[in-house]
Amino acid sequence: MHDVHLPHAVAAFLHEYGEFAVCLIILLESFGVPLPGESLLIASGGLAAQGLLNPMLLFGGAFVGAVIGDNIGYLIGHLLGRKAIISYGTRFGITADRYD
Repeated sequence: MHDVHLPHAVAAFLHEYGEFAVCLIILLESFGVPLPGESLLIASGGLAAQGLLNPMLLFGGAFVGAVIGDNIGYLIGHLLGRKAIISYGTRFGITADRYD
């Protein structure tokens, strides 16, 4: 079995916070925060393969984080989307008539 070589900061982060950190990063990325969720998931999968993280907790946390983050993004768009586009869209050439 080959060792997974990760940058020290990523390995230390995953060692310190584990599966919970992956869940949180995936959640934040899923609703729009620019974070390296997929890269972190691949790195944590390598650590799970080495027995350093629990693969079931990792899978469950990533799944829950993705679903909750996606739903938060949907709610933000549903509740604020049209109002925000009409209020701030003129800065980008989107008027209410063009939006409709």
